[in-house]
Amino acid sequence: MRRMEQLVNQVRLQTENTRVGITDGISDEEFIQFVNDGQEDLLSKIFQTNARAFSKVTLVDMTRGQANYSLPADTFMNSRIVLVEYSNSGAAKDFRPLTKNVSTEQRHYEGYPQNYIIQGGDLIISPTPDRSIAGGIRVTYDPIFPRVDKRRTVVGAVTISVGAVTALTLSNSAPFVLGDYNLYDYLSFVDAVGTVKTSGLRFTAVDAGGVVTIPGGSFTQPVGSTIAIGDYVVLGPYASTHSGLPDICEKFLLNYCAMRIFARDSSSDIGDQMSILDNIESAILSNYQDTSGDLDEVPVVDYSYYPEV
Repeated sequence: MRRMEQLVNQVRLQTENTRVGITDGISDEEFIQFVNDGQEDLLSKIFQTNARAFSKVTLVDMTRGQANYSLPADTFMNSRIVLVEYSNSGAAKDFRPLTKNVSTEQRHYEGYPQNYIIQGGDLIISPTPDRSIAGGIRVTYDPIFPRVDKRRTVVGAVTISVGAVTALTLSNSAPFVLGDYNLYDYLSFVDAVGTVKTSGLRFTAVDAGGVVTIPGGSFTQPVGSTIAIGDYVVLGPYASTHSGLPDICEKFLLNYCAMRIFARDSSSDIGDQMSILDNIESAILSNYQDTSGDLDEVPVVDYSYYPEV
């Protein structure tokens, strides 16, 4: 899917709103908001059609004596877990599902993990693992989608010490607009294709030279994150320049945004636009129709029946 600036340009042409001025025309910010509204609307309908349409899988290193593990940073509502599995060897063939329990059923002694709970954004394993295994926990979860934004500028300079950003300067060359940084209190950083490299950097000010004021003087990056000179800067605690939806959904976002623009302009074209949007939405949802509800075979619930390899 194309990045935000390209989507906005396309909708401007489609709705004949190419004029942009200080006191007239429709600002990019309104187009950006409408595209994000469209993404949210379509996602909710896809989830209603197929709840597991975008589920992701990640491996977590298990540490002996440690019961609490952070959920993936992009977990939907910091709690939407589909499945948690444990492998006593780290090998894929040994993964077995853990049972979800309530907090009152935690067992705090060390042993063979059997259960888990989700609490305060943490995955808590019970009993506490009695061994350390690389990739010993496999988590299947529903992800959130990043807010879509345009490229605001690039990173001009950054200082990172032991995983914490202690100084950050944004390039104040075009398309840098100082007023943009009053729109959000957080920055995210992406590469050329919109892959999020670091998210959630809170700031209190950006001056005309691009110097960012970070509360407390440092920002600890999420594990595996990084910021480099030349990375693109976008606004929002978790944001990208590209929608996380697949390419087949681009037409929906374009036409949803166009529909909102026609409504804003009180245009007579809104009726035709809504009809076009309904047809696009129906076609997309039919592609996501979940056809896996019927069992193809009897599930094995007692894993002792599996032969040892």
